[in-house]
Amino acid sequence: SDLVRLMYIPSAPLGIYSDKHGSLDDIQAGMSISLPNEPNNIPRAMMFLAELGLITVNEGVDPEQAMDTDVTSDYELVLIDAPQIIRSMGDVDYGVSFGNHVIAAGRKLSESFALEDPAKKYQIIITVREDSLDATWAQDLKAAWESDEFRQFMESDPDFIGFSTPDYRR
Repeated sequence: SDLVRLMYIPSAPLGIYSDKHGSLDDIQAGMSISLPNEPNNIPRAMMFLAELGLITVNEGVDPEQAMDTDVTSDYELVLIDAPQIIRSMGDVDYGVSFGNHVIAAGRKLSESFALEDPAKKYQIIITVREDSLDATWAQDLKAAWESDEFRQFMESDPDFIGFSTPDYRR
């Protein structure tokens, strides 16, 4: 198609949550950690857990392709449907969930013990038809997103605390 990028916007990052424990300091060998079960999201969750020092990606495995069978862990890794992770927190010790599911469940990203700093490849790409790239409405949309007013809203609304910061705002 003739779609082109208008702008990137960050998505809500992965976070690690628990309804049973007060921090990651409470984690012990044998405890359960739920993760999204989709093949495209398992490697992202594995990289996040590796960054937290909770797992080790086995030698010779590309971390960006790592599945649950490609890691060494002292924990029971429980793969479940991503939208169910927050709803099933009473059944596991910790859960790695996408921020949009956290917010949809009426919770806040700030409840996490840690949040990923998602790479640009995990950002949402707003696209338009190529012939609309310079259209007033498209440029107005981009300007609104990049405005100080919207930045202030994002930084002050409790539901958005924890979202990654776009490169142009760093």
